Amino acid sequence: TKYEITLMVEFMDRVGLLRDILMELAKYNVNLVTIKVLPKNAQGLVTDELVLEVSTVDQIASLTDALLVIPGVVKAYQLLSTLKQ
Repeated sequence: TKYEITLMVEFMDRVGLLRDILMELAKYNVNLVTIKVLPKNAQGLVTDELVLEVSTVDQIASLTDALLVIPGVVKAYQLLSTLKQ
């Protein structure tokens, strides 16, 4: 069974960052359904809204931890109430 979740990733913009995020999604066998890039905020951070297909809750936690290790990523978190079957 696959579940759709929305994951928010806030980061300092740099060349190659989106590629790094997508590489982590592939490592965790997570499918990207949609991506929405929001404009820079007052602190200069960009936010990506990722709609993903995952198989387990553990997969979400592991992916979130992996994204936080990427240079430039400041926050990575799941929007609540976004788990859809």
